[in-house]
Amino acid sequence: MSCTDADVPSDAADVSVEREVEIPAPPDAVWDELAEILGDEVELTAEPGGALRVHDVDGDRVGVVLEAEPGARLSFRWATVNGDEAPSEVEIALRSTGLGTIVHIRETRLDGAHLERSAFRALARA
Repeated sequence: MSCTDADVPSDAADVSVEREVEIPAPPDAVWDELAEILGDEVELTAEPGGALRVHDVDGDRVGVVLEAEPGARLSFRWATVNGDEAPSEVEIALRSTGLGTIVHIRETRLDGAHLERSAFRALARA
């Protein structure tokens, strides 16, 4: 697995983490196993508006699916059930390489500071 933080815009580097890994399986097979990437016990309804519940050693998370394109892309927002971590948005993209599938995962923290920076950037462009 390799970190691709260089691909993250400099103003987002403190709130986003990206990872890529190549898996020796076609995208549809990887899609069928996505829940295993998310945690130990996962309930996932992979459709827009679908529920996500994850239980693993790091704690429980709940979320909602934003986009789901089987074999290609899944995005969702989730938050911890207990604790004060900021919620985050996760995007998982699958790309066939001919030898397997590259799984690209980007998680962006959705805390107040991130929203404030976005608002100021929007004002600066206006």
